[in-house]
Amino acid sequence: MPARDGPGLPGLYFAISSLCFLFSVGLVWYAYVGNVPVWTSNDPGVGYLDKAGWLLTVQDRFEEGGPGWKFGFGVWGWCEWHSGQDGVGQCHGKGSWSIPRSAPDGDPVLDLDLPGAVATSMFGCGVIVIIAAIISLIFFVVHFLTMRYEEVTPPPLFFLRSNEPKPKFSDSTNRRARLALILGWNWVLGVTLYLLFLVSTVPALAVSWSAKDHYGDDTTYKAEIGQGAWALLASVLLTFAGLITIYTGGLWPRKGLVKADGKVVKDEKKYKL
Repeated sequence: MPARDGPGLPGLYFAISSLCFLFSVGLVWYAYVGNVPVWTSNDPGVGYLDKAGWLLTVQDRFEEGGPGWKFGFGVWGWCEWHSGQDGVGQCHGKGSWSIPRSAPDGDPVLDLDLPGAVATSMFGCGVIVIIAAIISLIFFVVHFLTMRYEEVTPPPLFFLRSNEPKPKFSDSTNRRARLALILGWNWVLGVTLYLLFLVSTVPALAVSWSAKDHYGDDTTYKAEIGQGAWALLASVLLTFAGLITIYTGGLWPRKGLVKADGKVVKDEKKYKL
């Protein structure tokens, strides 16, 4: 759709894509750093642990809602606490971790019989989520900087459906307009970054989902997908939605003009996708 003046559809599309990227940033960083408190005490409160961004949680099936053990496994290690009670928990890992290597003697986590993917691979699969966290931040910042850029621009994806040449980066002297050209027109770069986003999040999601059904109905423990894993999945979908909104709805330029065949035109219907 061509760009237009005022807070019309381009402004609406921009708001939608901005919210998608903003929530994606928050969710992916929550999953990455919001689990084991790396820079603070080993004994966080139960209130924090219940809301942390775990990739997987394991709980005593027969003590649900009571004082049974509950375990949360995240990127930087794991914590254990008594569910349903006030107080503090105990965290381990805080770096390159695996079980049983990082578990103290007699630690209750040794009784869980965790699947190998969680016990030995969760840190390796989770630490690369930093790539997705950085990419989500790049998308949000670059997208925000293009707001109301001063440039005459063709409609999004126009060059795919006409003989209109793709605008060149060197044609613009305005920095924000150049960012708009990179984000709005270089869809190959956008797709490549999104694929890197996927590659850096799918392993952590796969580890979490593979362990969900590890324990049978007649066993002592029950595994559940953690809030951090759900946050990662939501960030994948939100980033995709943000990019689709950009490539179909466009960015939000200051001037409501369309450039076609080397001329500035105003016939939106003619160039509407």
